[in-house]
Amino acid sequence: MEKTKVDVIIPVFNTGKALDKCLSSVCNQSFRDWKCTIVNDCSTNRKTLSIIEKWCLFDSRFVRIDKQQNEGVDAARFTGIDSTDADYVTFVDSDDWLEKDALMLLVNVMQENRADVVVARNNKYYGFLGKKKKNISKLPFESRLIEHDELMQNYFVSFFGCNILPVTVWAVLYSRKLFVQSGVRPTGLKFGEDLMFNLSIFPYIQRFYAIEDYIYNYNVGIPGAYSGKYMQSWLDNAIKLFEYKWQILEQYNDSELARFQAIEMKNYIGSYLRFSILYDPKHKDENIRVVKSAIDHPIFKKMKYLQSTKHISEPLTKCVIDDDAEGAYAIMDMKIHNSSIKDRMIVTFLQLTYRLRQILS
Repeated sequence: MEKTKVDVIIPVFNTGKALDKCLSSVCNQSFRDWKCTIVNDCSTNRKTLSIIEKWCLFDSRFVRIDKQQNEGVDAARFTGIDSTDADYVTFVDSDDWLEKDALMLLVNVMQENRADVVVARNNKYYGFLGKKKKNISKLPFESRLIEHDELMQNYFVSFFGCNILPVTVWAVLYSRKLFVQSGVRPTGLKFGEDLMFNLSIFPYIQRFYAIEDYIYNYNVGIPGAYSGKYMQSWLDNAIKLFEYKWQILEQYNDSELARFQAIEMKNYIGSYLRFSILYDPKHKDENIRVVKSAIDHPIFKKMKYLQSTKHISEPLTKCVIDDDAEGAYAIMDMKIHNSSIKDRMIVTFLQLTYRLRQILS
């Protein structure tokens, strides 16, 4: 029996009706030599399960794997990886969808250029607003080949807070051999698992090709849909992510990468505070306690890499280095309240949109 050329791996957990559009977009691909591995991560939603069953009955190229334990999207992707013998693998989130020629474009570029990885562009779909927007970013998307030495020298920094190349796993076609060569395995992270996956295989890529085509539709979540509990777990997860990244940084002994990573860590504290102030202002003391706990973690001592740079004069950086959580909160609070009227109107609109959807759902 011949191997399938492309395996589209889709982890699924209680996605609901959006899954139907996702699987339909796979079935309607102009490139036909594919299979789709649906990894059901213990879904309990009847709609989700019926959609999976429908597509598996409709087309035998849809293959269902039922996990015995819910372990999250990272582990679910690896369940799919471990089951496949396809030449190439791509990942799709279960509430996103592909353009009709997505696989054709990716495979053609992969084969014509003997590439290990092909990356394309994506559209962002704001479902809560009913709008689709092209994700126009400052990336090397002039449709060209990037070979190993240039890739490591100029683009490895993408994983340490300087986003030149995308670090997500969607809108990407991988040669399966990279997974074997790198030995990449799940991290257990709840977010940032995409970044760690790509970071693990990046040093093994010999030929990387970026194309300008928009082939993937990313369904953006609802801004403001963040509870205090969620944001605390987000920050806890970020610390684990930083620990993984510093382990890799220490292998390269690159002070410039270390500075970029320290800046990113400071920015994560800023992001946590921004969401807390905007969406959870009633729990100010608790949010300050969470920040204090985070910056007391040994990983934040790595901020020392910024002490002899211009960044030390930045107020939030100084607060993080000095373990001053209250000062960090006050700085972000002032920034938000001093923001432009336009910015405040946008934030208010998004908050109201979210609350309205909660009422109507």
